[in-house]
Amino acid sequence: MPFINPRTRSNRPDTALFIVVGLILLFGLIMLSSASVAVGLNRFGDGGFYIKRQLVALLIGLVVFYFCYRVDYHRWQKYSFDIFVLSVFLLILVFVPGIGVGGYGARRWLNFYFFRSFQPAELVKLSLILYLA
Repeated sequence: MPFINPRTRSNRPDTALFIVVGLILLFGLIMLSSASVAVGLNRFGDGGFYIKRQLVALLIGLVVFYFCYRVDYHRWQKYSFDIFVLSVFLLILVFVPGIGVGGYGARRWLNFYFFRSFQPAELVKLSLILYLA
């Protein structure tokens, strides 16, 4: 593949990538709906319980994706260390009684009022990649 000069590259999105990701998302939603109808019906009386929750999460993810897509990636570089320090601080908060939630002998989650449970290890993964990049 020849070298592409970033200054001459157009700012158009990669449509092939969007199509492939959209097909993977669609396939995952179909698999989730077919596998979870009986469980949702037995537990919650709603066969579409899990697919509705997944669609809400997908909508939130698309909004976050659009926001990140519109922000110039050079701006993230200025705040990468701050985001990393904040995520490590949240990881330490897991061990604070009353804030950290445990299950099956491990304390991995934070209990915030606006989130039922939040796992800061996932944020640390992303912030470490951003910081090291």
